[in-house]
Amino acid sequence: TKPNSMFVPHRHPPRRSVCHPPPVFCTPPPPPVEELDEPPSDRKTQLGLLSLDLPSGLQLGLRVGINTYIINNSDYYRAFFDDGMQFGLVLDFAVSKWFYIQPSLMYIHTRHRLELPLLLSLKFPAFWLPRLNAGPYLGVSIAGDDNPLFDMGLGLGTGFDIWMFYIGTFFNYGVSHSNGKLGLNVGVNL
Repeated sequence: TKPNSMFVPHRHPPRRSVCHPPPVFCTPPPPPVEELDEPPSDRKTQLGLLSLDLPSGLQLGLRVGINTYIINNSDYYRAFFDDGMQFGLVLDFAVSKWFYIQPSLMYIHTRHRLELPLLLSLKFPAFWLPRLNAGPYLGVSIAGDDNPLFDMGLGLGTGFDIWMFYIGTFFNYGVSHSNGKLGLNVGVNL
């Protein structure tokens, strides 16, 4: 008869003796620290191939817009309009959660001038509430025509920061030459 295979004893391979090195007493390595992914900051923005990592509290923006100069001509006692475009850079320095200082450099195409506004800005945390801007500006003519070489005045404006985009309107009043400028800007905050 055939032996029952269930009752056949199982044979183990012979044990081999393994030599281990002598134990070394040392402090165990610290447990691995898991790096936590930080949530994206509103100061870090990626736009296509462009990526900026600015210090906390500092934001750079690009602006382009249209504007209309309201020029008072003292010889004729009337105003005339001069439409044009502008573009430039804006820096946002966060002083607090709501208060910002916003210097910028704008090139005004129609009048061939550079303007350096220094705005104080109130920025509310809800995106549907507008940002309020006010402050002085200095204008410098780079055209060499009959435009005044220097102009200074007061700028007022409002706008919305929606995600990384900006849309706003402004009015600048030239104190030294009694000229006004009304405009609309759109931009990207980097």
